Amino acid sequence: MAKIIKILLKGKHTQFLRNIVKYFLRRAKLGMVSFNSDDRISIFEYIQSCRNIVEIAITDVEAFIICKCLINAEKIDGAIAEIGVYRGGTSYLMANYKKDKELHLFDTFEGIPEEAITAHDTQVIKAGMYPSNLDKVKRLFKKTDKVKFHPGFFPKSADTAMVDKFSFVHLDVDTYTSTMDALKYFYNRLSKGGIIISHDYSSLEGVNKAFNEFFGNRTETIIELPTSQALIVKT
Repeated sequence: MAKIIKILLKGKHTQFLRNIVKYFLRRAKLGMVSFNSDDRISIFEYIQSCRNIVEIAITDVEAFIICKCLINAEKIDGAIAEIGVYRGGTSYLMANYKKDKELHLFDTFEGIPEEAITAHDTQVIKAGMYPSNLDKVKRLFKKTDKVKFHPGFFPKSADTAMVDKFSFVHLDVDTYTSTMDALKYFYNRLSKGGIIISHDYSSLEGVNKAFNEFFGNRTETIIELPTSQALIVKT
């Protein structure tokens, strides 16, 4: 098969045949298993273009879900936000995918604070994990004024945000306390139809417990995804 492909790509065949081969090779490389869709392909290609610039510490499918959520949130009033920025990979993905909305970024940029760790987190989470360099992350966004940084321990760091409404929020904070604090802060500021999505819902006990407790008596349903993520849509 590989030999045939090489012949088609290099031989004296029409450009049409070469384009057909490249078309299907591209879809195979991107792992597309559903219907052929240029829109879906373009999102995966966009994710890859971001990976060429910055480390993105989530899978392509998780990144795809974030992009689709951003599309849905486009018609919802409010800014977008990420808490748990690390080295700025998903922040870069979000900022460049929806350039028209302000993006607010929250992180200590010094790693997970010891005071955020509870008995629900201690099996895998340690204080100081995932430190990053704030100045280095800021350089990723030097060409835009739509990205706002709020360094420090959340929710105190949110005092500088001055935002009343959010349309989309991405949580990647790893611990029970930080997840709960983020839900308490953003839920009340989330516009109707807005989305909160969290990484590690199915992989970290603290994140799972915080989500289930917070939404236990609320009308929103937690939608668990086949990735490690879960999301809610504000009703």
